[in-house]
Amino acid sequence: MRSKSELAIANILCMFEREGRLTYRYEPRLPFTSGEGRWADFAIEAHGQIWFWEHCGMLSDDDYRQRWEVKRELYEKNGYSVYSARNLSGRLIVTEESPQCGLDTKAIDDLVQILAKGHF
Repeated sequence: MRSKSELAIANILCMFEREGRLTYRYEPRLPFTSGEGRWADFAIEAHGQIWFWEHCGMLSDDDYRQRWEVKRELYEKNGYSVYSARNLSGRLIVTEESPQCGLDTKAIDDLVQILAKGHF
């Protein structure tokens, strides 16, 4: 794992996988890249659906934020919109943290619960 936050997310996903409620992969290659070497942070599969998950932990860094914008556009160009309460059909999960707001593991657990139950 590249960060403590990714480890925390992976631990939550691992718990659900052990219960047989979903499967996940760490840093899977994106299926729509043309050899550019793009990977997601995670891929989750449940109830015949696949989501890609990107955790943005350093958006306060200009270079990091610019790289994320390029990657987000790549997702959009390939039909992956961001999952939210207003967009349940979105297949891209994006979590963020900043120096002012740390990782909300309760919110992540709640989100994974929704995906594992098939309430999307």
